Amino acid sequence: MDIKSKPDPKSTIDTGCGVLGIELGSTRIKAVLIDQNHKAIAAGNHNWENSRINGIWTYPLEEVQTGLQSCYADLKKNIMERYGIKLTKIKAMGISGMMHGYLPFDTGDKQLCPFRTWRNNITQNASEFLTKHLAYNIPQRFSIAHLYQAILNEEPHVMEIARLTTLAGYVHHKLTGENILASSPKSKPPENRQAASQKQEPSTLTPQANWKPAPPSAPPKATPAQEWSPQTPLPPAQAMSPQEHQHSPCLYWKKNFKKYTKT
Repeated sequence: MDIKSKPDPKSTIDTGCGVLGIELGSTRIKAVLIDQNHKAIAAGNHNWENSRINGIWTYPLEEVQTGLQSCYADLKKNIMERYGIKLTKIKAMGISGMMHGYLPFDTGDKQLCPFRTWRNNITQNASEFLTKHLAYNIPQRFSIAHLYQAILNEEPHVMEIARLTTLAGYVHHKLTGENILASSPKSKPPENRQAASQKQEPSTLTPQANWKPAPPSAPPKATPAQEWSPQTPLPPAQAMSPQEHQHSPCLYWKKNFKKYTKT
């Protein structure tokens, strides 16, 4: 179909040419189906709200799954009512949602602590320290601030972290089985990014065998940690490869945790 023409919504849905976008917002999950000209032809919604549990603003991951199911069901219902056709296939799908937050998992894909959303301003010590030493503004809501604050707090789950993700990354993993936050390594990078990478020295693109992150010189004071255990176990996932594990920052912190978290 010529992209310059005006595609018929029924035809777009029937031929599976629609593109689905899902946004997991703070108060609503929304699904929008667009045609080849980026025009919205249908939408679905699911309302939800975060909860404050043990001083942490969070969403149970069970609600992520049920919320997505409800949102997609609402989209299909609206399509049937408006166009009289059943949605059975799409061309592509994109996921977005609360770009910050803290979702750590171990090698068995077990959730290690509650999802800490962007609303949690509990990482002031880590935020100030990282901003100063990285010479870059690190707000309290950033995932790296939550991770470093957990290290400062000597939270036991830090020793078991195999991967860290956000809400969008979690949903992507559940849909594809891949631990990717942004783009797939199998996809072709944009020309400007590809050209820039070709100009770099090969040594800068691969980690050195003896590489270690620089330890903090004076960690700030820790704050009390909260204990938590998941309500239901999550399905297992593949562990990191030996090469990935060798260069894992979590492996480094596991070896040097006590040394660099003393106040």
